[in-house]
Parts: sequence; C-alpha cells; structure tokens
Amino acid sequence: MPSGNSPPENKPHWTLLTVALFVIGILIVVPSGLCTALGLIYTAVTFSARSADFWTDFYLILVPGGVSIAAGLAILLAGLKYRPRV
Repeated sequence: MPSGNSPPENKPHWTLLTVALFVIGILIVVPSGLCTALGLIYTAVTFSARSADFWTDFYLILVPGGVSIAAGLAILLAGLKYRPRV
C-alpha cells in the first residue's frame, strides 16, 4: 500500500515551446490529412482502377500529401516528446 508521504512521480509538463510544436503539428496534420483523403476518394470514384489516369492522379495526391502529413506528425510528436519532466 502506498503511504501518504510517497514522492510525486515525474510527469511531463507542457512548456510554451512544446505547446507551440503540438499545435503547429495539429494544424498541419489535420488539413493535409483531410485533403489527401478526400483527393484519394475523389480519384477512386471518378477513375477506374485500370486507367492510367487513376494511378497518375493517385501518386500526384499521395506523394505531396504524405510528405506534409509526415512532417506534421514529426512536429506533433516532437511537441509530445520534448516535454520536460519535473
């Protein structure tokens, strides 16, 4: 049983920098993820999978969208990782 005088656990705290990184990451990931998903759905609905236009549009949407999603996730995770433990 833990006693009442046990030392507090080291929990990560939010600083101004980590909040800024987290918010900027969210602001990049959400719109780019939605636009990428909607573009891929539109491409899948309008073109047949055997069409050359389908694969061209698929990669033209997925590559830039995937890069921006990855960059946003990296910034978001940096904001979570670098919270100091006090």
